Amino acid sequence: MTELITPGVPGRYWHPLEDGRIQCDVCPRLCKLHEGQRGLCFVRARHDDQIVLTTYGRSSGFCIDPIEKKPLNHFLPGTPVLSFGTAGCNLTCKFCQNWDISKARAFDRLQDLASPAAIAEAAVQSGCRSVAFTYNDPVIFLEYAVDVAQACRARGIKTVAVSAGYICAEPRAEFFRHMDAANIDLKGFTEHFYKALCSARPGCAAALHGFPSRLEDAGHTRNAGHHASDGARHRPGCGAPVRVHGQHARRGRAEYLLSCL
Repeated sequence: MTELITPGVPGRYWHPLEDGRIQCDVCPRLCKLHEGQRGLCFVRARHDDQIVLTTYGRSSGFCIDPIEKKPLNHFLPGTPVLSFGTAGCNLTCKFCQNWDISKARAFDRLQDLASPAAIAEAAVQSGCRSVAFTYNDPVIFLEYAVDVAQACRARGIKTVAVSAGYICAEPRAEFFRHMDAANIDLKGFTEHFYKALCSARPGCAAALHGFPSRLEDAGHTRNAGHHASDGARHRPGCGAPVRVHGQHARRGRAEYLLSCL
């Protein structure tokens, strides 16, 4: 189904296909779009024969949080962080706490206009030492997040990505290169979990072949001398997660985390 696409900022990481469609290469979904179509994330769309980011410079809201809420325990401890997000997501987690933002299909959710420079200035004026991309996954608004990170760095402000890490290798390298800290939110430990509860595509070795390759995302940040954290959560009230969050999965996750240290 096609629709009128609001012109946005030209996106990176896409290529034309022989059948006339354009493939978005930001995440392993590899959405293949005709003119006027959006990807599953809803914010990356085809307009004038290119992929555009339709939410650049628009936020679903801002909040000042303690950095420990991200959660990061050893990164600028005791300091405030300016948190913000946009709309949309490239996963469809059935247990999403921010579903009204991540699954928004109307841009009236985006109330605030904010340029990268304005966000950096807001952090300085509010006494925040860092800015966090959160509420929805920042990999889908990569171009906006990178520009904000660069503006923040110029003002001495750190940046934090709270992400599920569902992103292809090339954009992943660019995205995390600009982040000072990252919390990689481990939804589960098996590909079955991601397929059944997050609708992740199976066989996507670039991001979600179980847990080990997903920690490569944090590793890109860690190996660059930055701070990386695992945001794993237990979700006993989610039905199916009880079946896939068993002792074997928890032990495997713990052993892999230990091997990364």
